[in-house]
Amino acid sequence: MLSTNELGILLQKQWSKIISKCEVFALKGNIKDIKTTLGEFINLSSRRDKIGDLFRVSFHSKIKGLLAQKKYKKAEAIIYSYIDIFGLDNEIISIMKMYENFSKTRLAITQNQNNRIDRDNWINSEIIMGN
Repeated sequence: MLSTNELGILLQKQWSKIISKCEVFALKGNIKDIKTTLGEFINLSSRRDKIGDLFRVSFHSKIKGLLAQKKYKKAEAIIYSYIDIFGLDNEIISIMKMYENFSKTRLAITQNQNNRIDRDNWINSEIIMGN
């Protein structure tokens, strides 16, 4: 019979393997594979901060990749989706500036807008939680 400590250690190792895979997907901007890899773990409230960070990074990576490919309309759409899901944060503001510099286009949102969204609001997003 496994002791509680041994079970905890095994569960933590499994979690670490899953997160390592998801971190690779996040750096590639691959939201779908993060969702698939997490499976039911996506609903773990005790891990919500880490999971939200993975999704934020995947959006950042996806946008930056699209900018590098000069796919400005797609990048713009993902920027707006990000803001709807996560709100305005320092990272997206920086990416918005990159977008405007590369595309020579202004985004239809100002940094002065009071768009504060709870950090774990992503759990309510159809884009992330939907199928």
